[in-house]
Amino acid sequence: MRNWYGLQDSLTEQMGVLFIGRVLALCVTLATPLVVVRVFSQADFGLYKQFFLLQGMLCMMVSLGLPWSLYYFLPRERARRGTFVSQTLVLLTIVGGLGVLGCLILKRGVAIWLNSPELEPLIPLVGVVSGFVLTSTVLEIVMITAGQARLASVTIACSELARAGLIVGTAVAIQSIFALAIGMVVFACLRIVALLLYLKRDGLLGIRELGPDPLRDQLGYALPFWLAALAEMAAAVLPQLYVSALYGPAVFAVFAVACATVPFVPILFESVSDVALVRITEHARAGKMDAVASVLSDSMRKLALVCFPLSFLLAATAREFIVGLYTSRFEASVPLFMLFILMFPLTALSLDYVPRAFADTGFLLKMYALRVLLTGTLLGLLTRPLGLIGAMVATILPLALSRGYTYLRIKQLTGVSLKRIVPWPILAKIIGCSSVAASMTVLVKFHLDLPALGALFVSTAVFVAAYVPLVWGWGLVNEEERRLATRYARCARARVLGVRLADR
Repeated sequence: MRNWYGLQDSLTEQMGVLFIGRVLALCVTLATPLVVVRVFSQADFGLYKQFFLLQGMLCMMVSLGLPWSLYYFLPRERARRGTFVSQTLVLLTIVGGLGVLGCLILKRGVAIWLNSPELEPLIPLVGVVSGFVLTSTVLEIVMITAGQARLASVTIACSELARAGLIVGTAVAIQSIFALAIGMVVFACLRIVALLLYLKRDGLLGIRELGPDPLRDQLGYALPFWLAALAEMAAAVLPQLYVSALYGPAVFAVFAVACATVPFVPILFESVSDVALVRITEHARAGKMDAVASVLSDSMRKLALVCFPLSFLLAATAREFIVGLYTSRFEASVPLFMLFILMFPLTALSLDYVPRAFADTGFLLKMYALRVLLTGTLLGLLTRPLGLIGAMVATILPLALSRGYTYLRIKQLTGVSLKRIVPWPILAKIIGCSSVAASMTVLVKFHLDLPALGALFVSTAVFVAAYVPLVWGWGLVNEEERRLATRYARCARARVLGVRLADR
């Protein structure tokens, strides 16, 4: 894919660069809940989880789908990039202000609804943080669509470093959830400043270019996608809201920890899907459906190489993962987490982003609405008799069914068989390699006499040492990925040796 500056970039390299940046950010971000859970009580940690749950919900509720519509318009409308970017910022400022107003009006009702009176004074800050964070999402989106994956990667890493530093610093120094929320406001303001500086440098700001035609085009695409995204969000958070309202913050914390996905899974998925979506949009516009199928198959293979083995590793080390990272207070989360790890292979198989390349956001709305309906029905039927296990089943089963429904639609959109899109033989080999590595991990763990966190580290090292040679030797990593891995390994080795020589 050529970027705005006419340079040809490798699809795998763009995905890899984004992933590396997000993983570096992860190394900092991963420490955030691990520090907070040790600073605050279980109830306060539940309050912390509720704050960020509401913030994520509000971002989606007021977004109108505008930031993510730029993935569709900027590759297609290169001459009007500034128009769509400026238009998006103006609309996001308006809806963000409405979100803050709504939080001020509804703060008491929301706190009562979530069975958490202590949450009430934090809800206005939820509105402020959501508005700023939502607007600033435009920054990385513009960079990615411009083909500036390296710059986006650095921005993501620095952004997460600032976010984690502010949250951890305020949590440790002041030990107040309210102070932590103020830190998030400061972080969001820094993001807005960075966005404005970047857009000014590239000449993408200017309200004079705004008009009714671009507005109609963007809203026509964004609003159906937004409604679909709201339905997706509702399906994802409905179990957590239901558990919170039914049991209160302390029990909600147990469920939330069980649902705390390994952070680099969404990071990996976003890195692959963001770049793949831009490429698929270009191929779909040119009518190259075989090329679309190739991108989808390769993207799924990349995700499966990480998500499938991760589910096997965590199944073998579930207790060590939960107790080691979140302390023994959350041991009740372990059986719930054993169910939740089914989400990781389902993430690898997700193609929900593909209809966006065909402007088929109406399908996404229908699919997510059905998922919400099924999730709500299962929550009502299963949670009271089965407790938190029932709520977890109601989370996973509708997601699995929605994946199959999406595949049928993609087959219709592309005219390509699912056999061509889904690399079944490769997925089977990845499962085989993961099974062997997990078996070796269980055997080693059985003989370990270490604390939970130490056993987790050793088990992970054993798993990786077994899994990587298997997939490398079986040809599951393509030549381009081998070259990139070799290059990055050499660069890392050279830097390490350079540091050692400098120390001498």
